[in-house]
Amino acid sequence: MGQNKRQHIPLERLAYSVNELADAAGCGRDKVYDAIRNHQLRAHKWGSRTIVPAEEARRFIDNLPVLELGAN
Repeated sequence: MGQNKRQHIPLERLAYSVNELADAAGCGRDKVYDAIRNHQLRAHKWGSRTIVPAEEARRFIDNLPVLELGAN
């Protein structure tokens, strides 16, 4: 008997919920919502969910200020 098994194909992440992005970035939900509210991070509504496209999350993180340590 041939069973029709679906092969698991890993998918590239398309978007993050606010909680998922906060976990991935190592910050709290409030920081994510602050960035959205201040128009630093673009988010979309999908029903009651707020989602952030993965490329937008990467753009936001990549554009944060670089930490410069002074030579003392």
